[in-house]
Amino acid sequence: MIHRRHLFGFILLASIPVTSALADPVAPPGYEVTKFAGDGELSFVTGLAFDPDGVLYVSEGNLFDGTGRVLRLEDRDGDGRAEIVATFADGLGLVTGIAFRGQGFSQGRGRRADAGPPQTPLERIRRGEFRGQRLELFVSHFSPGMADGGMLSAVRDRNGDGVADERRDVVTGLPSDGLNGNQQPAIGPDGRVYFGQGARTNAGVPGGGGPADVPESGTILRVDADGSHLGIFARGLRNAFDLAFTPEGELFATENGPDPSGPGPVADAPDELNAILSGEHYGWPAQFGFPPENTGTIGPVAQFSPSTSTDGLALVTTGEPCGMAGDFLAAQFGSFTDPTIGRRIVRIDRRGPRAIVVEDFATGFGRPLDVAIGPEGDVWVADFSSAFFQPGTAAIWRIRRIDPCDE
Repeated sequence: MIHRRHLFGFILLASIPVTSALADPVAPPGYEVTKFAGDGELSFVTGLAFDPDGVLYVSEGNLFDGTGRVLRLEDRDGDGRAEIVATFADGLGLVTGIAFRGQGFSQGRGRRADAGPPQTPLERIRRGEFRGQRLELFVSHFSPGMADGGMLSAVRDRNGDGVADERRDVVTGLPSDGLNGNQQPAIGPDGRVYFGQGARTNAGVPGGGGPADVPESGTILRVDADGSHLGIFARGLRNAFDLAFTPEGELFATENGPDPSGPGPVADAPDELNAILSGEHYGWPAQFGFPPENTGTIGPVAQFSPSTSTDGLALVTTGEPCGMAGDFLAAQFGSFTDPTIGRRIVRIDRRGPRAIVVEDFATGFGRPLDVAIGPEGDVWVADFSSAFFQPGTAAIWRIRRIDPCDE
């Protein structure tokens, strides 16, 4: 995250009121919501990623000292709760997202959690075992308030003991001293790593002693896995929070629009879902929402109400949830001041070539920040905190279909 709502503005933390923990979220009829983890052991969860064996990894961002870690969560007894919550990697900056990359592996797809260990030599080669190494986990993280303190790193568990023992910093020096930092990574079909680089300003206007934007501000960046060929893939996106590739290789991204306050205020600017094309411009800081003709910019494929803080994005590629293959789910963190705005998972229903319908899928979360489709087809939600900005109040929710789908 690290988005337009000053989520990691430490100066504001002391003045934010504490709210009591909420009841369990509500899913559509035919689904059940269960808590996979979150009884005080999780704080400020920001990202989700499954390895090829269906094991869930979760990133945390520590708001109070700017450090973060990646956790490994396992349910080995099959009761639907994670009895293992172990540190996979630490010593990181404030982690905004994670993504696995490896031979034969596509992000968001993996083995079923109950499928057992890989059995065939081909599966073991895909895991990298015959090369003496496991898959790399790419981590986007930064040091708040530090000029050029953003990083994209890769960590790996070489000996298979469940703890990362190798780290390499793929990209360093990303601008991290403004309103937004480097955001969640995604692995493209070309094997490169893509991630949003948020703008330092609200709408291109520095103020209050804050830093000015740089060429990388408000972009989607792309880099080879070895750190070479870093470049701007698309521009004009104030804070492209999360990215998702379709099986056809199309790239989509959520975008946080500007605020109605502060330097360069913009009233009623929506959040957006954009279809990202290489070299194109998406309007920021001059255009928001659907642009007028002949602006040379591309408008969104869907837009969301202002102040929803639409962040995590997942593409449904399986038959579960029912009837949603090809649709997107997005996590809305919500307004800082109005509890009726956001705090839900929304469905972006692509029913036709141009008709994109946005509707509620699940509601009643504390501060949902990321959403993922597990290898079994269930919906997984990273709930940043239930009592706003309080450590130990984060949770991981699982939304599972319990009734058969209608034919």
